[in-house]
Amino acid sequence: MITITFEREGLTHVVREIQAEIYVKCWEDSVDESITHEIMVLA
Repeated sequence: MITITFEREGLTHVVREIQAEIYVKCWEDSVDESITHEIMVLA
């Protein structure tokens, strides 16, 4: 699970406990396209 923080129009939005794949070798994460879409709708 990861947390995404973004800012829009002076407000900070925090979305927690997002399902993601985390690549241990480089510590990068990958979020499914449908989840990304849902987050963008909230923004």
